[in-house]
Amino acid sequence: AILERNLQNQLCALSEGVVPPLVALLRAKEVPVHTNAARALEALAENCQESQTKLQGDSTCIALLKRMLMMREPDVKVSGGCALWAIAGSLISNKRLLAAHMGLEVLVDMLIIHNEKLDYVCSEALASLATEL
Repeated sequence: AILERNLQNQLCALSEGVVPPLVALLRAKEVPVHTNAARALEALAENCQESQTKLQGDSTCIALLKRMLMMREPDVKVSGGCALWAIAGSLISNKRLLAAHMGLEVLVDMLIIHNEKLDYVCSEALASLATEL
């Protein structure tokens, strides 16, 4: 909550090296730890280009968040999907890249879960794949 929509706090957290510990938490065995780490990454990346660029370059982070999309628990899928979409940022090329990385099968599977945030992420991701560059 301290990072949400607060650029100064996001940049401070980024400079203090918060990304590696959060990515490490994505490896934890406890599901609530996954969801909280993903929410923290989402808050870090939301409307912060520096964070988005750093996280886009972290292939382990992207892979672990994508793995969350394949889990059974809806809350895990929602937090993973929202984090990935926040990392994508506002550039259409980044959105297309992350949407392609998620894959059509995963995106369609996520649409089955009735959640407004996930519906938004899926529709935006599918739209980015359909848009010409």
